Amino acid sequence: MTTTERSLPDWVEEANRCLRARPLLPPAGGSRRAPEVGDLCVAEPSDRGSADPAIVCVVEVDDDLATVQVALASPDTDLASDAHLLAPAGDTGLPFDLMISTDVTGRLWWLQVERRVGRLGATLAQWLRDACRGGPSAAPAGVRGMPVVGAQDARRGFEAGERRRLAALAADCERAVAGGLRALPLVVDPRLFTGLPRDASGAWAGRLAAVAGELTVAGRSFLPGRAVAAVVEAWDADSSRLDPDLWRAVQPCLERALAAAPAAAGPAVTFEPPRAGQPAWSDDALAETCGVLLEGGARAIRLLTLPSAWSGERLEAPAAAIARGGGRAVQLIRHNLEVNP
Repeated sequence: MTTTERSLPDWVEEANRCLRARPLLPPAGGSRRAPEVGDLCVAEPSDRGSADPAIVCVVEVDDDLATVQVALASPDTDLASDAHLLAPAGDTGLPFDLMISTDVTGRLWWLQVERRVGRLGATLAQWLRDACRGGPSAAPAGVRGMPVVGAQDARRGFEAGERRRLAALAADCERAVAGGLRALPLVVDPRLFTGLPRDASGAWAGRLAAVAGELTVAGRSFLPGRAVAAVVEAWDADSSRLDPDLWRAVQPCLERALAAAPAAAGPAVTFEPPRAGQPAWSDDALAETCGVLLEGGARAIRLLTLPSAWSGERLEAPAAAIARGGGRAVQLIRHNLEVNP
């Protein structure tokens, strides 16, 4: 007796057709840019493979921490509730419609949202910000989905899954910034201790004072490699004119650096943007420190630096640079500490 294979339900066939026909995302925009409110980005996990990428919309930008507050977006608009804002393809630059959640939000590093694929119009972006702050009712009813009705509404399970998706992407950043800016590791760019004449005691005093001021309030601080020797040499050159309080501020950092065991060979590290100028040892020392922090799981570092240490920098350049090595990346939140002369 011959049997016939049962066909798939019509709705499954229709879903498969829609998925196969769904246009691919457009090519990524440029990297190393400061994100803006309303940007639609593909959010990537801090560790490759630790979470699935997702489309998000930037709701807030924190320049000091180089983080963004984002709302999760999805092309599954048939599952939109009144907690979702509907964004038609024509308003985003994407080849498909989106729904953007107002109650599934999280914080990500700039590094995680480098891939910009579209943008909300100014009006919809403002409605989204208002709804994320004050609740969905802050946005007009015409741009929201239908309310969830009853405990059996299938969208409840969908939204729970969406929260888990974004939580997996945001967990690392949320944990790292819970203590604020000064909870992040502070690294001193060795270039701050090069390029000044040894007889320029006023310049050295100003530079050391600026560095010491940051070191005194840093939770964890790192003075890479030969920067330790550069500080000691500068001090020895004219210690009689330098305030002893400066030495008391710098000394603990120097002692930690001198007492630390030799670091194991870390991954080769490259910088974006590239470093500029000389001496080469300062870049090698910074790369070594970044490599050690990368191996230790750091995803963001505060870096005391100066604009002239970076290639092609402009006044409007974003505060965040990137160090990459061993398949990982760490975000460098740059604090320019240029002291004249």
